[in-house]
Amino acid sequence: MEKAVSVQVVNEAYWLNVVNVIAANNDIFEIDEDEIETRVEEVSMILGIQDYLARQPKQLSGGQQQRVALGRALIQHADIFLMDEPLSNLDAIQRVNMRAEIRRIHQQVKATTVYVTHDQIEAMTMADKIIVMKDGYIQQIGTPKELYFKPQNLFVAGFIGDPQMNFIKGKVEGEVFTAEDGYKVELKGYNPAILEKASKCENVIMGFRPECCAVEDLGKKGVLKEELLVEVSEMLGDTMNIYGYVGENNVVVRTNPFTKYVVGEPLRFDVLHEHIIFFDAESENIID
Repeated sequence: MEKAVSVQVVNEAYWLNVVNVIAANNDIFEIDEDEIETRVEEVSMILGIQDYLARQPKQLSGGQQQRVALGRALIQHADIFLMDEPLSNLDAIQRVNMRAEIRRIHQQVKATTVYVTHDQIEAMTMADKIIVMKDGYIQQIGTPKELYFKPQNLFVAGFIGDPQMNFIKGKVEGEVFTAEDGYKVELKGYNPAILEKASKCENVIMGFRPECCAVEDLGKKGVLKEELLVEVSEMLGDTMNIYGYVGENNVVVRTNPFTKYVVGEPLRFDVLHEHIIFFDAESENIID
């Protein structure tokens, strides 16, 4: 049995007042005036713009303008909403606020929302399911946690996360990973099935995320233990990124802002084996 589905695109019209913008084009959907008035009131309450209905959008802040655009879509009671980078024109603080606002509205109206963005933070914080695309092809479909902890290829692994995942190219022989510069990493206790598959690849790429690096001792079993030759750091307030080299390979360690280090000297760090991922260097797909 076929079912008609209403799709509404979120867009903006700035030459009308807020009421008219929200109510615009409803005649197409054969909604009578009384119902339109009821819906405008209902939508404006959901969006928190009930006090601005007489204003023109140009008299509103960027965040309020985005709420008006959302209202124009919400009033249709559509089955699906399409949002094409709706936060791209907002400043950093407004973007953070509107991410939470759109998520809240989505939970209220419970309509399927297709949200297009190049911002991985928006995707990770707002989506129930993410489709990552490259050159028009789907790379992976999954929840934010699935994409973050088990990326299916090198592109997804590098796209999700800031700073991006650390990558070191080399070969696996037995329980030893040898980087291109000859630096060796002991992997005793790592998943033997994955090591066996990795050893059959001509070259592999070992990946681990900066935030999975711990500057404290995590024990002796199932742990990669390395030293980072510190080059520079970034203080972010709640966290700190420390950049340097493992052998001749660029590596970033994300740690707490109280970590003590000296530029030009080694900083020891541990990584649990469960946080280390191997990719086939040729296909760029995960080895699992």
